[in-house]
Amino acid sequence: MRCVTPTDCNGDPCQPGGFVPLENSLRARLDAYAPRGEVDNLDVQWQGSLEKMDDFRIKGQFENLAMRQYDGMPGFSGLSLDWTATTRAAR
Repeated sequence: MRCVTPTDCNGDPCQPGGFVPLENSLRARLDAYAPRGEVDNLDVQWQGSLEKMDDFRIKGQFENLAMRQYDGMPGFSGLSLDWTATTRAAR
């Protein structure tokens, strides 16, 4: 893990994923896109194990989301939205 608490980043905001242990290949991809912004009112629920979820629901709000252009995917900035994702649909 890179960041355990925000102060572990020497006063700089932690990068998304910094609080979560990720495989090196996934962390490298996340670092390449350099996502930034705020996530508010995050609600994550699941049934089953993390390796084999039977059902999940994630809901939250993005504020000023931005990602760098990388590997043919365009970059963007200033995106704010409410979102929900489940095993059945996302909106």
